[in-house]
Amino acid sequence: MRYLLRITLLVYFSLTGLTGCDNTDDPANNNEGIAIPVAIATVALPAGSTLVANLYVDKEIMPEPVDFQTVNKGESTVSFVDIPVTPGRHTFTLEFTYELGEEPPIILASANLQKDLAPGSSTPVNFIEDDYIYPDDDEDNIDNLTEIENGSDPNNRANIPPRVSRDLISLYEFQEGTGSVVSDSVVSEQLNLTIQDSEKTRTDWLPEGGLSIIADPDPLNPDLLNLGTLLSSDSAATKIINAAKESNELTVEFWAKPANDTQEGTGGQGSARIVTISEDKSNRNMTIGQVRDSYQLRFRSSVTDDNGRVFKQGEEKEGESVMITSPENTVTTDDPSHVVITRDKSGMLRLYINNQPPSELLVGGNLSNWGDYKLAFANELIDPRPWLGELHLVAIYSKALSAEEVNLNYIVGVKTVTQSEMAEN
Repeated sequence: MRYLLRITLLVYFSLTGLTGCDNTDDPANNNEGIAIPVAIATVALPAGSTLVANLYVDKEIMPEPVDFQTVNKGESTVSFVDIPVTPGRHTFTLEFTYELGEEPPIILASANLQKDLAPGSSTPVNFIEDDYIYPDDDEDNIDNLTEIENGSDPNNRANIPPRVSRDLISLYEFQEGTGSVVSDSVVSEQLNLTIQDSEKTRTDWLPEGGLSIIADPDPLNPDLLNLGTLLSSDSAATKIINAAKESNELTVEFWAKPANDTQEGTGGQGSARIVTISEDKSNRNMTIGQVRDSYQLRFRSSVTDDNGRVFKQGEEKEGESVMITSPENTVTTDDPSHVVITRDKSGMLRLYINNQPPSELLVGGNLSNWGDYKLAFANELIDPRPWLGELHLVAIYSKALSAEEVNLNYIVGVKTVTQSEMAEN
């Protein structure tokens, strides 16, 4: 006895079932909605390439492979039809490959499921997002899909792609070496920052790139230290704020080396500010800061208060707030750390430290209530919350970087993104 399997792939649809029929001459109207992995559904592959989906049953390729000329965030419906399957245990494999000219196909993602099919039964065969694996052919810790999308060869370990530049709004590389201005490398609506250290006693440009923010003794009282300084835009960070409101997403990434693992907000209040878009200590769009040996994020949305705080269910806004904080001892002072915060459309916040699994907090809401605040590094705009340490790179994106993109930027490290790369994306 054989079964006929009809599989329909729907971008962003999933979870129907595989239905067998006793009479192969009279197949049932079988449909299988399978979730194309998000990384595939939103990919931007090079012009002239083709994305192909192949279905295998027990390692045997099924007829009518699905050919995607383009796959994007719009709807796309494709199908395998009338595939005979006998009763018993079978392994179903769904594989997405990239093809360009005469080059051998490259597997971008694949998923396997085992199912027992009994005569006359209806058995679901549901591929979900977590089923997929993303091969890394050259074993450089960057998967094939990410390499191709970012213009490098997935079969050449020495060919590392550049940092992610798509949807980059602002980039600060701290390569100036002198002066009181930190330039935004994204020249469109350039948002430069001014170092508020007229005496040049609390900052020091580093020879190989980066800015060190230090403490100096108070001239009137050598036993006291004047802590740090402030780097801020002269006006509201309009291009960042407007982009975040439009996309309801954001990524803030930095490479930094804290001076110690004991600093926090003045008087133990809140965090020592590293990157902030805010007005003062109580009104902000977002702030990522240091609280002793952890990093802490506050992120405003339509369901938080003006300070970006989320409150426990049933608590008033004077009650205990819930914030996303990295685990203890994630602040290290030996080398610069890679810190990334992302906010996606669902309101999920993620905080990555050195490419480890992120801390997560689902907040929800949208960013329509973001205020017209300045961008600042290393302190609060009003009511000081100084931070000491080295800044090597700060990047801000109008989308939530994927885990694969965070991984890519971590592996690449502090590397200049050229104007041509930004223009291409």
